[in-house]
Amino acid sequence: MSKLTYDPSSITNSPAVLVLLLAVLIFAALAWSSTPSNAPDLPGPRGWPIVGSLFQRGKDPADTYHQWSKIYGPVFRMRLGNRWVVVINDAESGEELLGSSRYGAAFQSRPMVSTFADAVDAPRPDVNMVIELHTLGKLLGGSKKAITLGTSPYDELLKGKRRLAIASVSPAASRSYDPVVERAAQYVVRSLDKAAKNGGPIDPLPVFFDCAAVLNLTVICGASVDEASVLLKDSPFPMKRLGQVRNINGHYRDFLPFLRMLPDSKMFKEALAVAHYRNGRITSLLDRIRFQTAEGSAPPCAVSAILKESREDIPEDSLISVANSMVSSGLGERHRQFSRSQLKLTAIV
Repeated sequence: MSKLTYDPSSITNSPAVLVLLLAVLIFAALAWSSTPSNAPDLPGPRGWPIVGSLFQRGKDPADTYHQWSKIYGPVFRMRLGNRWVVVINDAESGEELLGSSRYGAAFQSRPMVSTFADAVDAPRPDVNMVIELHTLGKLLGGSKKAITLGTSPYDELLKGKRRLAIASVSPAASRSYDPVVERAAQYVVRSLDKAAKNGGPIDPLPVFFDCAAVLNLTVICGASVDEASVLLKDSPFPMKRLGQVRNINGHYRDFLPFLRMLPDSKMFKEALAVAHYRNGRITSLLDRIRFQTAEGSAPPCAVSAILKESREDIPEDSLISVANSMVSSGLGERHRQFSRSQLKLTAIV
C-alpha cells in the first residue's frame, strides 16, 4: 500500500494559487491607492501605491510641505501609508481652522499613533535598565492616563488635567513662587561666578539654559535648587531618546500596519527605559510633595498649589500627567533652543 506524500512546493507551483495571490495583491494595491469617500476633500500630492507620500517628504518634511503649499495651496491633504493627513501651512489658515469655534472642535483631539501607544502600554523594563530606580513608586508605563497634555486625546480626563494646570498658575499661586525664583537667581550668579574663576571668556548661554531648567523643576515639583541641578545632569540623553519616540515623521510602523509584526527596534526599547527613568524621578518628587502637603510643610510649588486648590482627591495619573507636561515643556526645548541661539550668535560674530 503506497503512502501519501505532501510536497509544500506543489501549492506555490499551482497556477490557480498564483493567480489568486496576484489578484489579492492587485486588490490591495487598488484599495490603498484609491481615494475613500471619507478622505478630506482637498488638493494634494498623489502619492505612491500603498505608501502614499511617506517617502516623498525628504529629510526635512516641514520644508517639503512648504514647497507643496506653493502648488496645492496653504491647506492640502496627503496620504501617509494608511492615514490621511491635512497639512496647514500658514498662520491665517491655522487661526481659522484651529482657533475658531466653527472648526476648532474638529481639531481638539490628538491621534494615538501606534508607536506612542506601544510606549505607553509597554510593561516596565527590567529594573537594571532603569538604573535600579525600583523604589520610586508607580511609573508612567502602565497607564495612558499619565501621558502629557500635548499627547492626550480630547476627553473629560484632559479637561480635568487642564483645570489642574490652570490652578498652578493662578495669581495667588504665582506670588508664592517668588522665594523660589530668588533662589534660582542666586544659582545663576553662583554659576557665572564659577565659570569666571576658570579663566578665559565666559559662554553664558549654557548657564542661562541650565538655570532656566533648574527653575522649571523647583517651581513645578518643589525640588531644591541643588537637587534640581543634579537631576538635570542626566536629562540630555533621556530627552533625546524620548524625542525620537515622539517624532511621528520617523516611525513607518505608525503608517504601515504590516511593519508592526516586526520586532521592536533597539532604539525603541532604549527609549522605553529612559522614559521610565525620567518619570521615576518625577514620581519620587511628587510622592514627597504629597506627603509634605498633607503635613503642611510643602515648599511653594505648582504641584503643592494644585493639591491645595483641589477639593477632590486628584488621581495619581492625572497629577503625573500635568507635572510631566510642565517639566517636559522646559527640558524638551532646552537643547534645541541652545543650538539655535549658538547658530544665530555665530552668524552675527
